[in-house]
This record gives sequence, C-alpha cells and structure tokens, in this order.
Amino acid sequence: MKNNKLILFILLVGLITVTTCKKLEKSMLVSTGDVTNILTNSSDVSGMVVDIGEGATQHGHCYGTSSNVTVAGSKTQLGTPPVGGFTSQLISLTAGTKYYIKAYISDGAETVYGKEISFTTQAASLPSVTTAEVTSVTTMTATCGGDITNDGGALVTARGVCWSTSTNPTSEGSKTSDGPGTGVFTSNLTGLTPNTTYYVRAYATNSAGTAYGEDITFTTNPIVPTLTTSSISSLTSTSASSGGNVTFDGGAAVEMRGVCWSTNPNPTTSDFKTDDGTGIGTFSSELTGLTPGTIYYVRSFATNSIGTGYGNEVSFRTFSSDITISDIDGNSYHTITIGSQVWLVENLKSTRYSDGTSIPLVSNTQTWNELTSASLAYCWYDNDINYEDTYGALYTWAAAMKGAEGSSNVPSRVQGVCLTGWHVPSYDEWVELATYLGDNNGGKLKETGTAHWESPNEGATNESGFTGLPGGKRDIDGQFFNLGRNAYWWSATEISTSEANHLGLYYANNYLGHDFQYDKRHAYSVRCVKD
Repeated sequence: MKNNKLILFILLVGLITVTTCKKLEKSMLVSTGDVTNILTNSSDVSGMVVDIGEGATQHGHCYGTSSNVTVAGSKTQLGTPPVGGFTSQLISLTAGTKYYIKAYISDGAETVYGKEISFTTQAASLPSVTTAEVTSVTTMTATCGGDITNDGGALVTARGVCWSTSTNPTSEGSKTSDGPGTGVFTSNLTGLTPNTTYYVRAYATNSAGTAYGEDITFTTNPIVPTLTTSSISSLTSTSASSGGNVTFDGGAAVEMRGVCWSTNPNPTTSDFKTDDGTGIGTFSSELTGLTPGTIYYVRSFATNSIGTGYGNEVSFRTFSSDITISDIDGNSYHTITIGSQVWLVENLKSTRYSDGTSIPLVSNTQTWNELTSASLAYCWYDNDINYEDTYGALYTWAAAMKGAEGSSNVPSRVQGVCLTGWHVPSYDEWVELATYLGDNNGGKLKETGTAHWESPNEGATNESGFTGLPGGKRDIDGQFFNLGRNAYWWSATEISTSEANHLGLYYANNYLGHDFQYDKRHAYSVRCVKD
C-alpha cells in the first residue's frame, strides 16, 4: 500500500513539472538593460531576451519623451530575437531631453515589454564655425561665407554672416540668412556704403545659442563723388552764376570741381567748364562768354581718382540784351522774347500807376475781407515787403486792370498797372505762349531748382527764359497760400463782373494751367507783355 502511494506521488510531481515547462515554452520574456554612450542626439541601450516563446519575430526598444512608451511610437526593430543580450542604438534624439525606454519582444500578435527606465541626453553645445575670406568687393557689395564643422550636438537652424562698421558684429544687426545645417556656405553682402571699412564674421545657431567665427575686415571701393547743381542766378545776356554742393567725395579726395555747360543737354567736362577748387561742400561758379538769347544746360561736376560725378541738370536762357526797363517806382525789369511775344522776366512790383496814382496797400485781414470786385488793392505776400524783390506784388484784378470791369467795357489791350507800352496779357495771349512752347510748357516757364520752388519742381527747365517763380496768392478772406509751391497771374480776360481768368504754374507738375476763373477779390501776380 505504501509503495502504491509513493508511485502516485512521483507521477503527480512529474505531471506538475511537465505542465510548468510547457507553459514557459509558450511565454516570451524580455528585460530592459542599461543606457550607455549617452550623447546629445544618440545613445546605446541594452536588453536581454529570456524566452522567445513559441516564435517571436521582432525585438528591440521603444522610446519617447512621455512615460508608458509602446511600439506604437518610436522604436528600434532588430528582427527575430535570439535568446540572450542585445543592443539598440537610438538616433535623432533631442539634446538635453529626458527619454523613457523599454525593451520589447513580439510575435506579431502579442508584445511583451521589459521594465521602463529613463535617461536624459546631453545638453547641446555651440556649433563650431569659421569665417571665409571676403572676395568680390565692390562699392556696395561683397562675398563671404563660412564653414560649420560641428553642429554642437543639435541641428543648426540658422547660419550666415553678419557685419558692421564696429568690431564683433552679431546676428542682431545686418546679416545674411543662408539656411540650416553644417558644412560650407556662401553669403552675399549688399547695401554697403562705398569706401567704408566693415567687420564681418560667420555665425551658426542651434538650440544652445549662436556661435561666431573670427572677425575679418574689408573696405568697400570708392565711387565718383555725389553732388547737386545750384540754381541759376545773376543772369545777364552773356553771363550767369551757378555752382554746386559736393555732398560725398565717394571715398577719395575731390581733385577738381566746378560746373560745365553746353547748348545741348547733359554737358560734360569736355564742354565749357569752370574750375572751382577741390574738396567737398558748396562752391560758386561764374559762367561767362555766353550768347544772348540762347538756351544753356548746366551741370556741376566733381572729379576724384575713380572718375567724375555730375549733379542734376539745370537749364536757362540768357537775356536777349542787358537793356532793362523801369516802372514809375524805379524798379528794373529784364525782357525776354518768346516766339512773337516780348515778356517781362520778373513779376510786377509797382505800387503806382504810370500816371502817378497810388494803388491802395491793404494789409489788414478784415479790411481785405471787405473788398469788392471793383476794389483797387495790392499787398506783399504775408504782408512782408522782403518778398518784393523776388516775387513782386499781389494785386486784385481791379487793381491790375486799373478799375476796368464789365465784360463789354474791357478793351482787348489794357495797360492797367503795367508800364507804358506794355499791358496785362489776355487769356488768348497766354494761350499763344503755351501753344508756342508746346508740350511740358509749364516746365519750360519755371525757374529750375529748388531755391524758390518746393521739391520736386516737376519738369522745370526754364527753356523759355520766362523764369516763373511761385509767388503764391491771397484769398478773398485775406489769407495767404502756396508761396514756394504755386504761381498765379491774372489775365485781362473777364468772365463776369465778379470773376476773371487767371493762369498758374505748380511745383508738382509741368503744365501751364490757363482755363481757370476766380473771384476778382483774390490777389495774384502780374506779368506784362509788350504792346
């Protein structure tokens, strides 16, 4: 009996042992090992396959920046696992970042994981970068670049060169942007100033910050000088005054400066010229030996070792003669022949009529506001007599016409305030002037430059010699407007008992406006035309 019980016990133990072994043969067992060779963007991690079960087909490590990682995320795939140790290399990691990791083994239907562990990649360091030699230097451009030999363990997201006129330029200032990554790159520097010393160095930026290469200096090339041409003044039949202003020597000393002129546009130093010294700044020039009644074109010039620079072109017409005529107040006026007409070159300044009768000077704003269409009155712009010599007087239409009014009473030629033998031009005479000059007739009537006209003084050439100036106006309420911007002249042509035609020139365009009618109580300039 005892023997039978012993045999039964042995059989039961064997059955339990066999059953346990059978269950272990079906299971898959894996453990997570250690993380080694931790760098900024990679590491190695080990594992141990204890049991491959009945047919594991894949093993490796899964990892991520959040806990409870699975094979649904990032992972290595090392194929059919052997029983024993294995190692995965994790790449493309982010510097200075904590990662969670597990070893895994899978048969395609079921995945078994080892214990989850964590580690942190090394923090990134600054990239290593060198600055290339500066080449292809011009007056305003240059070529440079650099070489990023090490990214510091993190992606280089920006690279290029930065420059300044001071040492150690940074990427906060002027710079190029030449993409991400390591290796050699080329940079084009633009918008530089001629004859200027610059400091330049390459830069590279990753998550750790921005690194710089060594400082390299270079100097841009000089250019020809920069200058402007002065307006024409002191005009006679055979001479004129001009000059210029050398605002930048181009980076090389100005060896000669002056003005050049010709009867053709765009004069050069091969034409007539003055010699007005050296250096930068303003200078005055005297043009002599000119021909009466002739259109001339003038440009300032300045020469340095690079070449000759020219200012803007101005034009003028010499007087037909130096003979002047005077009004009853003793003011002198030049004359100019334009087509078949002879005009005064200056606006009228007379305060009396040729018979000696005084024209009322009205300065008070309220008094001006009370004028009627028949009121005789004149004034100086802004009630400032200092404007007299340049711009002349401003007259009401009745004053200009010496009281003539009523369209049926105005003769075709009215002396009015003009000198004896001269008269206030009619609308038709102004149109005749415009027609003779043709296109851009306003520009041909305006004084050139911005000594009196506001910029841009569009299209001004003064080819006619008329020398129109922007004397402004006074409105019916006694306010003054547009000195330096617009010129206004009365015509003798009456529209009604309260309105008359007037003409205009404007700083912003090159047209002679002549189809306008305004209240006779306005005060405009007067230009006389010869009978």
